[in-house]
Amino acid sequence: MALDELQTLAVELSAARAGVLAPGTASPVGPSVAEQELDRARSELARIRGIYTDDHPDVRAQRRQIEMLEQALRVETSSSSPTRDAAAAQARLAVSRLEAQISTTRARADLLADQQRTLRSSIGQLRSQVVRGPQIERDLAALQRDYDSARIQYEDLRAKQLSAEIVQNLEGEEQGERFSLLEPALMPEYPIKPSRKKLVALGFFIALAAAAGLAILLEMVFARVRGANAVTAITGQRPMVVIPYIATAAEFHSTQVMRRRFIGLMVGLGLIGLVVVHTMIVPLHTLLITLFARLG
Repeated sequence: MALDELQTLAVELSAARAGVLAPGTASPVGPSVAEQELDRARSELARIRGIYTDDHPDVRAQRRQIEMLEQALRVETSSSSPTRDAAAAQARLAVSRLEAQISTTRARADLLADQQRTLRSSIGQLRSQVVRGPQIERDLAALQRDYDSARIQYEDLRAKQLSAEIVQNLEGEEQGERFSLLEPALMPEYPIKPSRKKLVALGFFIALAAAAGLAILLEMVFARVRGANAVTAITGQRPMVVIPYIATAAEFHSTQVMRRRFIGLMVGLGLIGLVVVHTMIVPLHTLLITLFARLG
């Protein structure tokens, strides 16, 4: 990271200052070491200017390094000293380069430290917000309950205020009236509508019409010959002898059973009718009282 790089550069700087660079080495053909370092520094400046602004610490440090390299290059080109002076110039150039790199690395390390402090502060704020989350939720629920209670009280007081204003207006305009109950209301014995008598009469006539219609329908569907007159009407001749139907013992017993069932059915229907009259039309005791009153 930046701290490791800074330590490495510090070691190289100490070695350069102590004269570890080998003097008397010949310069290679082509660009010198200073020119190569200057080209690399300028390329690095162009790269970081595309990322950061001109006021960024990395940009300023790179510019200082370029200025130092340019100054060292001028010193190197203008120097005509022997080999020892050239070695010293190379050493100074290396020292300048290392100092510029150390300055850039320090600026980057300071920037990273600032970012680290900012991130730690943000992490602390987020942690405190996470810790305070349940408490904030409970406080919000309590505020909501207080708001609902206050709203209900306000609506109640508002209704009472409106009622008081209405009473005050009536009393001020002398339009208020007092009502006193002379006699409590009684439960009606008969409904106003529909008329139960009309319903009973309508049901009676509908029953008669249904019975007659059913008899006619059965007669039309299941045609039978009944009596001598029917035979005469069909054949045109009167029968000589009319023999009545002679029922057997089993048929007689079956007829008795059917008669008892019919009587039981009629009794059941009558009881059901009384219950219907008592519950839906008029109570039986009221009907009996009215009947006895009319009979005298």
